[in-house]
Amino acid sequence: PQGWVDSDGDSCSAYETNQWCTPEGEPGPNFQGTRESFSNFARDGHTALTACCACGGGRSSASTLPPTTTVSVASPVSCEDRPQGWIDRDGDDCATYSSAQWCTPDGGPGANFGGTVDDFADYGRDGYTALTACCVCGGGERNETTPPPPATCVDDPLGWVDSDGDSCDTYQTRGWCTTEGLPGPNFGGSVDAFNHFAHDGHTAITACCACGGGIRGVPATTPEPLTTPQPADPDSCVDDPQGWVDSDGDSCSAYETNQWCTPEGEPGPNFQGTRESFSNFARDGHTALTACCACGGGRSSASTLPPTTTVSVASPVSCEDRPQGWIDRDGDDCATYSSAQWCTPDGGPGANFGGTVDDFADYGRDGYTALTACCVCGGGERNETTPPPPATCVDDPLGWVDSDGDSCDTYQTRGWCTTEGLPGPNFGGSVDAFNHFAHDGHTAITACCACGGGNHGGMPATTPEPLTTPQPADPDSCVDDPQGWVDSDGDSCSKYQQHRWCTPEGLPGPNFGGDVEDFGNFRNDGHTALTACCACGGGVQISDDPGNFTPPATTVPSDSQCVDDPSGWRDKDGDDCAKYERNEWCTSDGQPGRNFGGSVEDFLRFEHDGHTALSACCACGGGLRGGTRGPATTQAPTTAPPDTCVDDPMGWVDSDGDS
Repeated sequence: PQGWVDSDGDSCSAYETNQWCTPEGEPGPNFQGTRESFSNFARDGHTALTACCACGGGRSSASTLPPTTTVSVASPVSCEDRPQGWIDRDGDDCATYSSAQWCTPDGGPGANFGGTVDDFADYGRDGYTALTACCVCGGGERNETTPPPPATCVDDPLGWVDSDGDSCDTYQTRGWCTTEGLPGPNFGGSVDAFNHFAHDGHTAITACCACGGGIRGVPATTPEPLTTPQPADPDSCVDDPQGWVDSDGDSCSAYETNQWCTPEGEPGPNFQGTRESFSNFARDGHTALTACCACGGGRSSASTLPPTTTVSVASPVSCEDRPQGWIDRDGDDCATYSSAQWCTPDGGPGANFGGTVDDFADYGRDGYTALTACCVCGGGERNETTPPPPATCVDDPLGWVDSDGDSCDTYQTRGWCTTEGLPGPNFGGSVDAFNHFAHDGHTAITACCACGGGNHGGMPATTPEPLTTPQPADPDSCVDDPQGWVDSDGDSCSKYQQHRWCTPEGLPGPNFGGDVEDFGNFRNDGHTALTACCACGGGVQISDDPGNFTPPATTVPSDSQCVDDPSGWRDKDGDDCAKYERNEWCTSDGQPGRNFGGSVEDFLRFEHDGHTALSACCACGGGLRGGTRGPATTQAPTTAPPDTCVDDPMGWVDSDGDS
């Protein structure tokens, strides 16, 4: 697709510039892998070898739509795509939607779409989606007509796809073959290489008209139609999520047909990998082993939600969604988040969300996300109520998460453990492997009821530190500034304190999962939690009268003293001189500190009110001494001895921020 980037965000230009591939579709001198390794960076069903001209992929710009050589059965009415030649925002046309089975003729999601009807809007363009523009998806413009005469060539078998699920249309549009039965300019192999993708006894050059195959006239044998799958037996199994496809676009049916897995959840005879290798093709938080009945996954069709075996201690509070009736930007309400398992009650991503906590902001509306508005997602407004009787088992410690941030609920819903304390069908390791994810002295099999741990007496053996509602700051000490500040994910200062994401000393808390610099990833309104929240070492100090702030003294000091000037100065991100000193962002002789990550010139990026820390802060060599700005005596910059070495540029970091 136009504008394609791989799973690491690298574009076709990056592949060309860095010589990661060749125009012949082979690994370039700087790639460090085989041709198969490109699939590790696949995105949207493509690798650089299929998407990028520089890597032997892409498509010819001479045409916007490929010629149609396969035959469709004419209906009593004809139909034309409107607008003609429409493509979606990824550059995929109506023919692609048909061949990839992304939609159905009655206007629904196809077997390989991987979403609902609402998700087609994410790929809309020029006011149209495939459902309104494409005849094959139930759209377009229909008129009465006489059925056309049969064409001269049809693919045989009709609807053939290769072992990777690529159709004849795909071979044609991507230039993988010629009508003479030879490799096309973008194939990247000899004629013999077509055999690597054989399926049902055919290759593209025997089955596809566009590749010199097919049959002229009528197929020699009437192919079995691609029938609509029948619903599963109510007491058996259905794929979950329904319509799931892996990162390469292969559906559960493809896994079953190609014998890539067994019903016992093991690799099939044609998989060419271990059980752990299925994770290389994960999508939306699932692999074939968790999503597909044919691979030992899916769920019983007799229930709409998986059974809950863990017992949580009920909090003595009730909860109401706030704002009431909130819906996200896609129109999904709190009930949908619960039934679709997009979130957990402790404010984390659910089993079917397919993203991290940060990604909830992408669906925010009216200043709220599901995590702040919905009770089922850990948000809403809670009020006192009568607590229910104690349960028989509680996770201990309560609210435990492993070193990757996965909760006991996650271990249960994803089948990573059993109630006997053994690895579950989807864990992919032995009992000892649970130790790799230990946190706070526990593993899932000691902390989680669902994994055979927890406490079966109704209350934890030791009272855990509760996620208490933070108390307001002492009125004679500190207030959050700006008051009511929330970060870019909608998390407030109270939430930072409650979840122990920071410490009062301005450092990362035990549950933050990053270093000081990572707080900048959640910056909002020019602030981070470290500058805005008292609980994180920020906020502002106030006097006995909460309306009167106590600024530092402005008396001109003696020659031996220094005051920051302007008094109370903060940089454009809201960081004050004390913060620069505490985080070692500068030195007293006006140089970058060891944690600054830039040169002297980079201080200008944070200039505010005509000053940088180097001119305003005593700790950085600035401020006011005896009525004179800057150091009392001019000092030559410290240089390294001639027999040593200094990094150049000083404080350099690479493109990932590593020093």
